[in-house]
Amino acid sequence: SGKSSFLKTIGLNVVAAYAMNTCFAGRLALPPCELHTVLSVKGDIGAAQSSYYSEARRIKAILDRCGKTGNGRMHLVLIDEIFRGTNTIERISVAHAVIEYLAGLDHTSVVVTTHDIELARSFEGLLGPCHFSERMEGDNLRFNYKLEPGTEYTRNAISILKSCRYPETITVRAELIAVKLSKSMDSIVL
Repeated sequence: SGKSSFLKTIGLNVVAAYAMNTCFAGRLALPPCELHTVLSVKGDIGAAQSSYYSEARRIKAILDRCGKTGNGRMHLVLIDEIFRGTNTIERISVAHAVIEYLAGLDHTSVVVTTHDIELARSFEGLLGPCHFSERMEGDNLRFNYKLEPGTEYTRNAISILKSCRYPETITVRAELIAVKLSKSMDSIVL
């Protein structure tokens, strides 16, 4: 729906603003800042590093840099699909703790994308969650590519499988499992 592209657009505009004194927008007001990104992190088989481990090391380097005080510069941190390389419970737990830490640092702004509704919900009232919307039109998924305030709780993964004509036994079973999981996840409060 545009989350990763949105993050990359922010980063590209920051780099263009500093490198060429221009941006791809009507206007960009930006204090002096250091840009930190975690986009498309891959594992390294040769170094025996999983994608999760690679991302954990990259985020640790950012935490160290943002945690240093004294230069007065703002830190802008962009993280796409935070900790996607691990299990759901630990992903949400670790992601929440990292985002909370970064958001609490002086001179640090963080923009994170996630598919984890539970993670987004955990920050309601604390941070400014936003979302992109989509809707199914027949067998096609349509995106509006507009950033909207708040958290959107719709899901589209099963609808996409239906539009790809997955066997009905799979999509029906997936819907039943999703209902059960949603009920148990709704009770989680971080």
